[in-house]
Amino acid sequence: MEQHIWRIVAGIFLLSSLGCQGLRTFPMAARAGDTITGFMGGTGKTMTTETTTVSMYPVSNPATKYYPYLRSIFYVYPDPTSKVANYQPSPMINTITGGDLYQGIAVMDLPLDVLPGSYTVELNGNAGISKFNLDIIPGVGQSDDFSDMSWTPQDVRGLEPAPQKRIVLDSGYTVGAVDLQVYYNTTVIAPTDINVVSFSINKGAGTFGKFQNMLFWREQGGVLHISVLAPKGVYSQQIRLAIVYPEGVADPGIGIDSFNCFDLNGNVIPGIQAH
Repeated sequence: MEQHIWRIVAGIFLLSSLGCQGLRTFPMAARAGDTITGFMGGTGKTMTTETTTVSMYPVSNPATKYYPYLRSIFYVYPDPTSKVANYQPSPMINTITGGDLYQGIAVMDLPLDVLPGSYTVELNGNAGISKFNLDIIPGVGQSDDFSDMSWTPQDVRGLEPAPQKRIVLDSGYTVGAVDLQVYYNTTVIAPTDINVVSFSINKGAGTFGKFQNMLFWREQGGVLHISVLAPKGVYSQQIRLAIVYPEGVADPGIGIDSFNCFDLNGNVIPGIQAH
């Protein structure tokens, strides 16, 4: 990717070091027509281009609206061995994202007719409203095509989450192991195209041993046999899974066939459910 994508990466680490509290664009000054990125912090990963609108207005005149083109919203993570991921300077990262160390990013093209001045950019979506400050400087910019090293344009939407069914457990339990069977529609999803992903939980120094869990799974006859082991025990709300499948599948038919949850002594935990 060209220089702009490196600006995105630099902004991610800048925002991560601020505890994901910062809501700002990067760069913080741009021309009409330029591509900018807005960093949204923790949003629960609920904001998408389909459910989010974007507008901007002069700080001195909020009634005057402009409408940037929202190209993509995606979520990225720091290197798991990085200082930010292991020794965060701010506990706000965990307060906002629950230990799931992602950074929400919106990519948008500014309108060509926006005039120079100080603006507020506003994203309105499922997670609420995110506002950014942006200075428009004189000149006419251009939309970034995110060309790679061979100058081939790339579709930034490839960074967006793939279609998925999330599975979470009831909160308030200490879990030692999970045994889960999930069915899916084999007429529209090939067994080789479905994946099970576990969200990594990391709350930094002093807690490294508390969130260890291992995911194992296999596909057999249209059923995903999923096992999670947590030898030291984890809170049930820290076990988060996603069943990922290709785009274009209208009805993945994903559902829970059977579920058992065990405590640290190997006993079945009564009452807990997977959803």
